Amino acid sequence: MARTTRHGRVKEIDRGWRRLAREIPELKNRNVTVGIQQGEAPYDDGTSLALVALINELGTDDGRIPPRPAFAQNMDENRDKYLRHLERLPRLLAEGKTTVDQHLDRLGQMAEDDLRATIVSLREPPNADSTIDRKGSSNPLVEDGRLNQSVRYKVGRRR
Repeated sequence: MARTTRHGRVKEIDRGWRRLAREIPELKNRNVTVGIQQGEAPYDDGTSLALVALINELGTDDGRIPPRPAFAQNMDENRDKYLRHLERLPRLLAEGKTTVDQHLDRLGQMAEDDLRATIVSLREPPNADSTIDRKGSSNPLVEDGRLNQSVRYKVGRRR
């Protein structure tokens, strides 16, 4: 866009500022959640998948199930990677290479993939021998694969 000033003609070149000004404020109203989302079908006996994930994450008060904090471990191990992804957003927006929604979707997918890998690879603390005999596996957080398969990300709006 060109305009004339008292000093002559000036050509304005928008190098992405308008897009940044429009999209960045929207970011504060958005969030990405990763885990067992509300509405996930329960196990056949009616037990909520979210409850199973919570019990495994924190353990039980009686110590029968020790904490296996896959969710916390995943976040601790990948926090810097997720922050670097978010830090690239302004430049990519200005260059027209992404939108806030696209960037948050990529972040969510990245975190979902990482959490699933953490669940599968977690080995400590190990299962009790009786649990290994019953499951046929020593992987503490994988029995039938349902918990891992139920991990999802969701990009939403803050309330």
